[in-house]
Amino acid sequence: MTKKEQFLATLNDQEKKLIKNGEVEPNPFSLCWYYKVQSEYAAPKEAERMERRKAELYGEWKTIGLVE
Repeated sequence: MTKKEQFLATLNDQEKKLIKNGEVEPNPFSLCWYYKVQSEYAAPKEAERMERRKAELYGEWKTIGLVE
């Protein structure tokens, strides 16, 4: 399995849609940046959900060796 396939396997349907529509590049940095920027403009509960998801994904990526 390639690194890109490993990355895509960690994503939910909404995140895959963002990549498919070209809103986010298919790499960990771009998705983390997307969540960071979007959470700044979201309601507090939604921003908290986004930050939790970003942390969850980062942990998964670290486990499989996509990020250090």
